[in-house]
Amino acid sequence: MTDTKKNFLTVDGIKLFISANILHAIDHNLLDMKFSDIKIDVDTEYEGNKYVIKIEHKKKEIGTLFFPLESSSVENQYRAMMGSAMSALEILSVFAQQQKPVLKIVK
Repeated sequence: MTDTKKNFLTVDGIKLFISANILHAIDHNLLDMKFSDIKIDVDTEYEGNKYVIKIEHKKKEIGTLFFPLESSSVENQYRAMMGSAMSALEILSVFAQQQKPVLKIVK
């Protein structure tokens, strides 16, 4: 028995899912940045067997994520997409923390 793999997702669906998770985090004050400053690009160009997710903040690339283009089940591909969404949130969270000044001036 072979483990047949196929693609259950679309580039637009992945972009929508990750963007919605980012917006939710911003709306619930879990991520301190503006949604309009964030750009998510999804493509399939990396060796033709992975989704590539590029994360930008104010036109500066701050992270790239990958997950398999094909999976043995829709559930496994959803898990991979969810993992990428959580990783995107982590990248944005760390970036937001790095943008805050370390020193505060008290007068």
